Amino acid sequence: LHGAGKQCNVEVEPAVARFGGLLLPTKEYTKTIKLFNRSEADTTFEWNFVDAVCMSNDPNNALTGISGTGNMNPVSSFNVTCSPEKGKLAAGASVEVAVSIALDFIGSFTIDIPCRIANGAPGGTTVRISGDVRGPQIHLKDADIDFGLIGVSDMKRYDLLFTNTSAVD
Repeated sequence: LHGAGKQCNVEVEPAVARFGGLLLPTKEYTKTIKLFNRSEADTTFEWNFVDAVCMSNDPNNALTGISGTGNMNPVSSFNVTCSPEKGKLAAGASVEVAVSIALDFIGSFTIDIPCRIANGAPGGTTVRISGDVRGPQIHLKDADIDFGLIGVSDMKRYDLLFTNTSAVD
């Protein structure tokens, strides 16, 4: 018997899935991706959520220990699921996967989700998802306040009206 084996070649499309628009914290969002088996043999796949990594540029995220926009730091306040989570992938076939996310922070994010492929490359394949989470938008009525002259030990009072103009509580 003579021959050579090849590892299974499974690709994810798109390799980078961007959630468009501004997302709201704690809300769940779903995007569909596809796994393609480019091999001549059947294989299985399983998403590895334990090794999923989320990076954010949220300057207020207490979990990062680093502040300042533009820094991408690891965070742990996110939830990601894929459906189906695992399954069989026939030779030359593809499967649609619904990737759902819910994030508990505000800012830009990138999440890498690895997928184990039986008889595939040691690292499997990875899908990267990214987007932006928006916080509350506050409007202050009468932004310019002039108290005029105030004498020593006098007090003036001015009532401010804040309005939340976003869908975030």
